[in-house]
Amino acid sequence: MIRALNLTDEQKLDLYRGLNPTSTSRAEKFQALMDTGMTWDEVMDAYDRYAELDADEDMKATDKATELARWADENYQEEQAAAIKEQLAFFSIIRHRRSGMPR
Repeated sequence: MIRALNLTDEQKLDLYRGLNPTSTSRAEKFQALMDTGMTWDEVMDAYDRYAELDADEDMKATDKATELARWADENYQEEQAAAIKEQLAFFSIIRHRRSGMPR
């Protein structure tokens, strides 16, 4: 919805911040991407790809990261692709099995 507004990219980011005050971390990530010269639409395209991969419950985090990296490398300049990989990272939670040793 924000994409369709007749605003500058910075105004769109400010509006996003205002609409999502609890998502300051995500807005900071978007700002970091825009700092590499990406437009708001390019940032949203990257985030859409990230969200699509993140929603795929059949993929492991490492596979998601690999696919996002491949996509970023194919679609963006080197600095922008590196920022996408850094700002839109996937995390996996690894459960560690207790060794049976007493606490």
